[in-house]
Formats: sequence, structure tokens, C-alpha cells
Amino acid sequence: MLSTPHEEHQVLHAGRGTSDHDYGSSQDSIYQNGPPFPEPQAPYMPHLKPLAISLAVNVDPVQDPLLPSACKEDAGTVYVPPTSPATKNHIIPSVKLDYELPKTVTSVRDGWQWTCQSGAVVSGLLAGAAAQLIGFFKSDDNYNKDIHGGGPGGARGFVIASCYAALFLNIGATISSFVLIDNLGEVGFSASVKDDQFHTDVQQTGRMTVTQEKLLVRFGASEEWSWMLIHWLITFYAGILSLTVSVLTYVMMEEPLATKIFLILVVAFTVVPSTYFIFIRPCWRNRRRRA
Repeated sequence: MLSTPHEEHQVLHAGRGTSDHDYGSSQDSIYQNGPPFPEPQAPYMPHLKPLAISLAVNVDPVQDPLLPSACKEDAGTVYVPPTSPATKNHIIPSVKLDYELPKTVTSVRDGWQWTCQSGAVVSGLLAGAAAQLIGFFKSDDNYNKDIHGGGPGGARGFVIASCYAALFLNIGATISSFVLIDNLGEVGFSASVKDDQFHTDVQQTGRMTVTQEKLLVRFGASEEWSWMLIHWLITFYAGILSLTVSVLTYVMMEEPLATKIFLILVVAFTVVPSTYFIFIRPCWRNRRRRA
């Protein structure tokens, strides 16, 4: 006749005696081949052994009449030794589940997210174009051998090098865009775990004297947000400029004079205003604000 799990549990406890301290002397008679569970780590807690036996035979420790009260108090809890890595982790923050960012912060964050997403798409396309142009520029059939010869030297080497630079810079700009987008996505959560004093000050004053970049940092963006943004802008613009220079150099090598003059004017009209609006204008505006 098969015994129930509770009867097996009573048999396991039969040799233990009535005292909790007698358990250690009788464990050899209960388990001939050693206990089926690992020995507890320091500090040693002998009253946890009967609790482990109850769990091993599928008996609810709280309802077990043979367990001492100390075991019942520990039922349902997990003991973490002082040396455990779990005690070294940072405290999990308290999150405001219904928190919403202020409208201005949301507008700035969404604006930068759209900019970074568009930049990632553009950089990816330019990286693909640069990879295609590398094969084109390295082919001897695409050069006038009567003028430049067959060797990869001089201007031809510069064309290939600038095209390689455009490839790697655009790849770097694409990766930087993803990093920025990921950082912007954490702003809402980071702001929701800030202390109540911060939210109280924001609600009472409703104003902050900060720039767009510092505003995002105040609400949870990374402290290196400004440097991440500068790195992305430099790689993004340098990738575009390198590809433009590579194509323009090839035009200067192979095309007639009229085509050269026309394309120089087109490139100047394209690059100079972009440089002003991306780099020069923001620097002047920041200097005026500081003054």
C-alpha cells in the first residue's frame, strides 16, 4: 500500500525527536546516502533543515504540525547571506506608474527622436552608396588611362580613401543615432523615479532656466547626452562631406571644364549653408544667450 506524502513526512520526522537540536544527531538514520539538499551556507541555521524536509515531501510548511514555530515563520521567505551578490545590488527605485512628462519636455524629446531616426535612415543609405562607389572607383575601366595611367596613385588614391572614410563615418553615424534614440526612450522612466521634491518643484514653479539639451538631462537623459549628440552630428556631417568630396574629386579628374565649374558651384551651394545651420548658427546663438 502506497503511503501519502504526509505519512512519509511523519516517518522522516520520527527519528528526529521532540527537540530541534536533536535533529543533527539523527540525520544519518534518516538519510543513509546524505541529505538530498545542499547544506545551508553561513550563518548556520539548523531550524531550516526540517523546513527543507517538509518542502521535499510536498507538505505545506505552515500547516505541518511537526515543524517548530521558527520554521513556520521562515516559510515563504528566502534567506540571503550577507556575502551574497544580491545584497550588493542597488536598491530598485520606486516608479510613478501614472507619471507624464511635461509638454515642453515631451516636445523636445520627440523632436530629437524624429531627427535621430531620420539621420539613421540617411546614414544607412549613404553607407550603402559609399560601398557601391568603392567598387566603381577601384575599377580601371572608369578612368582615362591616357591622362591618369593605370596605377592607383595621386588623385585616384584620394578618391578611394575618401570613399572609404564616407563608408565608415556613415556607419558610425547610424550606430550613434540608435544610441541616442535608446537614451531618449529612457527619459520618461528616469523622470518617473525621481524624488517627490523634484516633481513638487516642477509643479510649483513650472519653469527652468536650461537649454534643450540640459532640459532632457534634468529629466533623466544621460549626463553625456551633449557629447553623444556632438559625436553624432560630427560623424553624420563628415560622412556626407566625405562622400561629396569623393564624387567631386572624381568629377575634377574625368569630366570637362564646364562640368567641373558647374558642380563646384552646386557643391558650394549645398555644403556652405548646411555647415552654417548645423554648426556655426547654434554656436553663435549659445554665445548670445550666455552674454
